[in-house]
Amino acid sequence: MTEQSQNKAGIIYDRIIAGAAVAAAIIAVLQLAGVFTEVMARFVVRHSIPWIEEIAGMLNVWVAFLATAWVLKVGGHVTMDVLFEKFRPRVQAMVRAITSLVGAATFYMLTYIGILVVVDEYVHKYYKLGVYRIPNWPILLAIPIGSFLYANQYVREAYASFNKWRGISAETSEKGEEEKH
Repeated sequence: MTEQSQNKAGIIYDRIIAGAAVAAAIIAVLQLAGVFTEVMARFVVRHSIPWIEEIAGMLNVWVAFLATAWVLKVGGHVTMDVLFEKFRPRVQAMVRAITSLVGAATFYMLTYIGILVVVDEYVHKYYKLGVYRIPNWPILLAIPIGSFLYANQYVREAYASFNKWRGISAETSEKGEEEKH
C-alpha cells in the first residue's frame, strides 16, 4: 500500500470512528431526553412510561462501544503515566507499541466472540426479558462492531508507536556516530 493510499485510508477510517462517536453522542442525548420525559411523566401525571427506561438501558451498550475507538484516538483513556513517565522515550514508544498490539488482539478476539454470540442470539431468537419482547441480537451487535473499530485503532496506535521507536532509535544511533567523530 502506498503512502498516499495509507493516508486516504486513514482519513476514511478517522471519519468512520468520528461518525461512530457522533452516533454515540446522539444516542446518549436521546437517552437523556427519554429518561427526562419518563421522570416528568411520572411526576406530573403520575404515570410511568416503562419502555423508556428499558430502551435507555439497552442503548448504553451502543453508546459505550461506538465511542471507544474515537476516545482511544484522542487519548481519552486512562493510562499509567506515573510509572510510564520514568522510562526513556524509546522504551515508552516500544511499551506503547506492545500494549497496543495486546489491546488489538484482545478486541479482535472480542469481535470474533461477539459475532458468534450475535449469530447465536439471532438463530435461536432470544429475547430480552422486560415489558416488551425485544430481540437480543440488535442490542449485542454493538459489541462486535465497536470492538472491531477499537481493535483497528489499537493497530494504528501500535504502528505509530513502532515508527516513533524506530525514529528515536535512528536519532540515538546518529548521535552515537557523531560523538565518536
